[in-house]
Amino acid sequence: MTADMPLLITVCLMAANQGLPTVTVESDDTAISQSCRVVVPAKTVIADTNGDGVIQIGASDIVVEFAEGAVLRGSPQGTRPDEYKGYGIRLNGHANVTVRNARISGYWCGLWATKADGLTVEDADASDNRRAYLKSTPVAEDGSDWLWPHVNDENEWLRNYAAGIYIEDSERVTVRRCRIWHGQNGLCLDRVNDSKVYDNDFSFNSGWGVAMWRSSRNVISRNAIDFCVRGYSHGVYNRGQDSAGILVFEQNNNNVIAENSATHGGDCFFGFAGREALGDIWWEHERGRLRKELGPRGIKESRERLAEELGTDWLDPEKVHDDRVIDKLIVVPPEVVKQHERRGNNNNLLVNNDLSYAPAHGIEMTFSFGNRFIGNRMVENAICG
Repeated sequence: MTADMPLLITVCLMAANQGLPTVTVESDDTAISQSCRVVVPAKTVIADTNGDGVIQIGASDIVVEFAEGAVLRGSPQGTRPDEYKGYGIRLNGHANVTVRNARISGYWCGLWATKADGLTVEDADASDNRRAYLKSTPVAEDGSDWLWPHVNDENEWLRNYAAGIYIEDSERVTVRRCRIWHGQNGLCLDRVNDSKVYDNDFSFNSGWGVAMWRSSRNVISRNAIDFCVRGYSHGVYNRGQDSAGILVFEQNNNNVIAENSATHGGDCFFGFAGREALGDIWWEHERGRLRKELGPRGIKESRERLAEELGTDWLDPEKVHDDRVIDKLIVVPPEVVKQHERRGNNNNLLVNNDLSYAPAHGIEMTFSFGNRFIGNRMVENAICG
């Protein structure tokens, strides 16, 4: 190897890139099935009219690289961000795709990838995509601004809240050197395993910077994930409203979360074992089964029996809801207890992160096991470190 080798490699890469065929994107439903360089005419606005992506990537083992200055924009300037619609790039069922240097804004979601094993997203900017119009003011909180991250098995995070980049059902994904500012959520990982997210900036979002659902064995490292917050007015209220720099919900295991700056989030890190882990899903199913089996007459008879044991309030549906009557009848079998034993967000490592200045908590991790919290900085969090 000679001293000229790095320059030679750079020149070769530039030559290879210059050899990519050009695709000019001027209208919705642009299909891409080979490696290419994407060009978008300046100041062009392209709406995703049918909700399946303006650019639709339809092949594996390709590189889709945006030309310098190319911006895929889905809404005219001046549109309220809660009115943004559609998807900039859609990828479904293709492996080993690289999306490089993409600039995507004005959509519900910039890039939505499904079953995209080996996906690499690098040097992209998915800032200024959809975010909710907050109803809380500097003088009073509005409870409708609270998020509900507890369900996502039917893509509720994407449907209800949107994201700059949303990746689901994928393995061996890499997201690096990307920027997502001024959206609601930055990067959402839904059932994404054995992947790497590093050297990104997912700051200044009003929901979650990085959100993980049923995702395991990932490395989240060296990212800036600051000021992902809502529900805060200095000296008036500090609620957080379930916003977070890093959100980890429903059985995310064996992840390494290291050397990130995730300051000033609603929580800096918010982990919840999950409703399935706690048995809520089983309980709801059993409650529905019993309701159908008992019918109105059976529920009435159950009320009468419970009233004899526990008091006359059990006869009044306004005081005791039907669900509470049914809950008293549910018996949890030992095998179901065993199935749910020690479920949660387990065996994760949080090391050397800055988790400071949250309106709520530096770290919140509930109903989970075997996690290690090492060398993290937690300064001046409003409720607790």
